[in-house]
Amino acid sequence: PWDGAVGGDGAVGGEDGGTFGSLVARTVHEEVRAVASASGGEDGSVGVLVPTDLMDEARGALDRGGVTAGEAGAGALDVQVSLLALSNAKGLEFDSVVVVEPGRIVSEQGHGLRALYVALTRCTRRLAIVYREPLPEPLAGWPTGEKKGPTAAGP
Repeated sequence: PWDGAVGGDGAVGGEDGGTFGSLVARTVHEEVRAVASASGGEDGSVGVLVPTDLMDEARGALDRGGVTAGEAGAGALDVQVSLLALSNAKGLEFDSVVVVEPGRIVSEQGHGLRALYVALTRCTRRLAIVYREPLPEPLAGWPTGEKKGPTAAGP
């Protein structure tokens, strides 16, 4: 679960030694700030795309991190942050996207890497990837963030 300490090969937590869930919430907060800064203080949209089997954990992590997020069928697009399984994100675009566990997205979706492509192309300005499990081969060379453990933010 995301509220336990994460260690081993997928160690995360950054400088504060936080949990994977806190890393996800912190990354979302950073993306909200970055999008607002880039748009002159206006609220931009942030999509948090997670594998279906991690939706409950993601919701809890964001709640504990103080992130208000809408979900499919519950005003997902009425608030700045939208928490969505990939199946609910097709056709949508966000200023920033946080993709959580891309390897699991590939393994749970029937279309594998095509599903990952959909997740990675929902952003118009910024992309962050948060993971503790091994990345799928096409992302194996993805740069890691300086302070956030195995995550990265795009341009």
